[in-house]
Amino acid sequence: MISKIASTTTAIILCSLSSSAIGAPVCTPLQVVGGGGTTVSKKISPPGAPLPYGQKLRNNWNTDFVVASPATSFVANIVAKNLGKYKIVMYLKYADNTADKVFEQEISLQDNQAYTVQGRPRRANLAPYQVNLFIGGIPVVGNSYTATVSGCR
Repeated sequence: MISKIASTTTAIILCSLSSSAIGAPVCTPLQVVGGGGTTVSKKISPPGAPLPYGQKLRNNWNTDFVVASPATSFVANIVAKNLGKYKIVMYLKYADNTADKVFEQEISLQDNQAYTVQGRPRRANLAPYQVNLFIGGIPVVGNSYTATVSGCR
């Protein structure tokens, strides 16, 4: 009786593993534009401001990731190093100089808390070439985070 239960349990586990592996999306980390890898770590700067003579003080709230192969969805994994309310926005950028905002929220995160953002292209016939991840906000100036973005199929 025990061997019959064990073999049935094994068959159920194997069946369950094979069907979840078949239907699961395959996600590939995207390279950071101008960076040397797939992860970005930043300390959030003060907001940008105009300067004299047309100059502008820039912030570091935006990071672009290169989409090297077609994807049906994108997943950003963010880990806040400090407590705070972060404004998080994800855009998909297209070669025709347009972008789709696929996520925008202000999220309260704890120290070392992970948060996942997901987005899908809204256009079936046009693939994005970059994903822009905006993480910032005045309440979190000086806070740090790490982020990765993956393209999934």
